[in-house]
Amino acid sequence: MKDYDFAKHNLYRRPFGVVMIRILYVDDSREILDIGKTLLEINPNFRVDTTISGTDALALLKQKTYHAIISDYFMPDKDGITFLKQVREYNKTIPFIIFTGRGDESIVIEALNNGADFYLKKGQEVRTLFTEISQIIQILISKTESKEKLTSSEEKFRILSESTHAAILIYQDDRWIYANPAAEKITEYSVDELKLMKYWEIFHPDYQNQIRETGKARQLGDEIAPKSTEIKIITKSGKEHWIDYVANTISIEDKIGGLITGIDVSERKESEFNLAQSEEKYRSIFENLIDIYYYTDINGTIRNISPSCKKILGFFPDELIGRSSLELYPNNKQRDDFINSLWADKIVKNLEIELLNSLGSPVPVSISGHIIYGSTGLPIGVEGTIRDISDRKQIEDALTKSKREYHSLFEHMLDGYAYCQIIYDEKGYPKDWRYLDVNDSFERLTGLTNTTGKLVSEILPGINEQMPELFEILNKVCASGNPGIFEVEFKKYHIWLHFSIYQPEPDYFITILENITKRKQDETTLQHLVAQYKTILVNVPSMIWYKDTDHAFIKINPTAAKVFGKTPAEIEGKRFEEIFPDKKDIYRADDIEIIQTGKPKLGLKEQLITAQGEHIWVQSDKVPLKDESGIIFGILVVSTDITERIKTKEAIILANKKLNLLANITRHDIVNQLQGLFLALDLLKTEDLSVTTQENITRINFFTKNIERQIAFTRDYQDIGLKSPIWQDLQAIIQTVISSFEWSYISIEVDIDNIEIFADPLLEKVFHNLIENSIKYGEKITQIHIYDTKGPEEYCIICSDDGIGIPAKYKKGIFKREYYRHTGFGLNLSKEILEITGITIKETGEEGIGARFEITVPKGNFRYVN
Repeated sequence: MKDYDFAKHNLYRRPFGVVMIRILYVDDSREILDIGKTLLEINPNFRVDTTISGTDALALLKQKTYHAIISDYFMPDKDGITFLKQVREYNKTIPFIIFTGRGDESIVIEALNNGADFYLKKGQEVRTLFTEISQIIQILISKTESKEKLTSSEEKFRILSESTHAAILIYQDDRWIYANPAAEKITEYSVDELKLMKYWEIFHPDYQNQIRETGKARQLGDEIAPKSTEIKIITKSGKEHWIDYVANTISIEDKIGGLITGIDVSERKESEFNLAQSEEKYRSIFENLIDIYYYTDINGTIRNISPSCKKILGFFPDELIGRSSLELYPNNKQRDDFINSLWADKIVKNLEIELLNSLGSPVPVSISGHIIYGSTGLPIGVEGTIRDISDRKQIEDALTKSKREYHSLFEHMLDGYAYCQIIYDEKGYPKDWRYLDVNDSFERLTGLTNTTGKLVSEILPGINEQMPELFEILNKVCASGNPGIFEVEFKKYHIWLHFSIYQPEPDYFITILENITKRKQDETTLQHLVAQYKTILVNVPSMIWYKDTDHAFIKINPTAAKVFGKTPAEIEGKRFEEIFPDKKDIYRADDIEIIQTGKPKLGLKEQLITAQGEHIWVQSDKVPLKDESGIIFGILVVSTDITERIKTKEAIILANKKLNLLANITRHDIVNQLQGLFLALDLLKTEDLSVTTQENITRINFFTKNIERQIAFTRDYQDIGLKSPIWQDLQAIIQTVISSFEWSYISIEVDIDNIEIFADPLLEKVFHNLIENSIKYGEKITQIHIYDTKGPEEYCIICSDDGIGIPAKYKKGIFKREYYRHTGFGLNLSKEILEITGITIKETGEEGIGARFEITVPKGNFRYVN
């Protein structure tokens, strides 16, 4: 078989971040290693090192980095399981595939229990087997990377959330749904206690209405800009704490909620109070402030500013003193908001704005200020502080992004996810577990609901006795730290699930599950289909085979092999020209055309010479085989022996020719005799005969002409069905018929186009008869109209004229040779021609108005063409 270009068709993909995949292949057979290395390195991303012993393999692992290991089970110095255990002592994650000719279930279980990622049995077709191994290696590497990335993302989120000193809380539907350790410390409430509270209940009563109304408006979709403000909360112990508070709108699972960050500023408030009591302390703090202290006169001119302005804004104090503070605002609206709030409330706290630094770039800050009054009671200036919140903004943005990405992954992953706490018995053996967190997919796949916080024994009583293997695997995972994989059927819910279990930290485990019910069902269905396929292939009387694009037989059934004088095993794998060398050019041309165009060739009639020397005729259908991406990988051929059919058809054609010849000879003789009779009658007309004799001669002449007409009818009738029906252009047929008539007083209008019908080749005679009858017998006729009506199930052709029409008493007989005005033979012939392909004709006109013939073509016998 021709090597398939895996790289071209993306069947092999390089894992993320890996430039080249290095594989260590261990087997005690050097021949198998060489073949396997060759087949694996068909993938351009693979580089394979080989060795015949586990000891040498361990040495290589210490020298080089490998992305996957393939190991035989039986090896001279140590078996594959021993080698696996030694690898897992220092590398828990590298994909490890056991590949052996021995298929004991105990070996499979032992391999998987000791950390093998996959198990493959030797014995199937080598190329297919190594193609499967290549795909498995990439899947395992991809899964390993995904697990590492997920673990890293979760760890970053946890570290960020747990390390920040800012309280982070999230509410939704009036309840807290998340709080970090800093929030627990500041409020003195645990996470579980907070989740039982309305989000406004931790705030001081003076602020609860404001917080509740703002939060509700936020959840209803109102656009509320984040605003930093200081607000009081009541801790669990009843203490009042001041919080530098910022609220933002977030969306979780397509539901609006609020994200609150806060810093306990109680100490700062106390410091500000103490600062006002002591000038010395004030000066000391002033010189060493992290925040900027500023003082402006009533016109906004900076009169004093702390040295910290250099660190935050890049200006030395003397560069700003004497300048207008308004010059530092890049946003006029923020400046106006601050001034308006200051005059309205006399004080502004932690308003988040931007100020320009010495480079002209905006810096996010939180500004506070209050009006200072002179001895006269009039305002003389403003003083306050400016805090650099750049770091906090970056942390908030990073935290928001991390939470959004984490929650998006957690909630939208198709696999089920559960984070659980292990419950041990007195001997340290896992006896139960508690679900701490699960995603929607977990509940959807398992059918379990409301699992968070519950023990599995509460949800599934008796699970210890019903599924002890779960606890055995869990015990091995906990004892070894190695992941565990297993599949189990939940008969109650009629589903199969694939579980992966690993331990992120002691006393906890994470399980990821996948619904494999469809795969299991497909496996069962596939087994049935394979059995049915083999039964059909062996017993079907037709010859069936398929070849690859290099003209080699892949599969052939016994019927075809017998014609070739061989067994299927002797043919499969060989090229067509090896079996039919004298026919190779003909068949190769067919194959090349099918491969290049992608179109089948159907109904081909071909002659073969069997192995016994018998000449047979076959009818073949040759169909291109395509993969899911539309790439042609072979050709299917189904051939039926039609030798007897052709012989029978030839015999019938010969018999028809003989009958037609006989009929023509007989008809010719009769016509000659009739001509003699007409001549004799014409001679009698010249004689002086009695009236009675003249009348009798007229009668004889009438009957003789009827005989001549009937003889002419047999000439037309004998051609009906002689040739196979064909697709015919209806408009072209009608136009040909019209051109055969010569007249000047009749208008023929044709409203038919782009249609073909499947009918006897004598179809033209039908329309010739209809038009001829209208012209001959319409008497007052001036117009013939031929048009059609189209429907999904049938197609109707209507031929009407404006002549005298057909009397009702004659309508039943016009198609039966009980002719009306000598038209019966032609209409009967037309009816017979049409009925060959199931087409019907009827007359629906009215006497005195005109004749109207309806020809109805059934579905499948008409088609629209361009």
